[in-house]
Amino acid sequence: MHGLTALDSQGKPVMPAMIWQDQRSGKEGKEILELVRRKGLERELMNRPVVGMMICSLLWVKRNRPRLYQDMAHVLLPKDYIRYRLGGGFDTDETDAGEVWLFP
Repeated sequence: MHGLTALDSQGKPVMPAMIWQDQRSGKEGKEILELVRRKGLERELMNRPVVGMMICSLLWVKRNRPRLYQDMAHVLLPKDYIRYRLGGGFDTDETDAGEVWLFP
């Protein structure tokens, strides 16, 4: 369920999806967790950032692939990308949105 699928403004992928098994965002996950702890948000968020979580992968892309990051217009969980491709639009369910810390 966790992962990052990044699309441009035309709805085309800007890079291969980073699924939850991808370990590149470990450093970012630790930094986000430290920030959460410093701000005292652990109880409010009730979830820890882990490697492969969208928020961690998104930060990794921003730092390591800035050109791709600039090309992003939409980010979706991999399952939501499949829904989009099947004609369902850019949507997710509330549970997943809250889980990845990107709930508006």
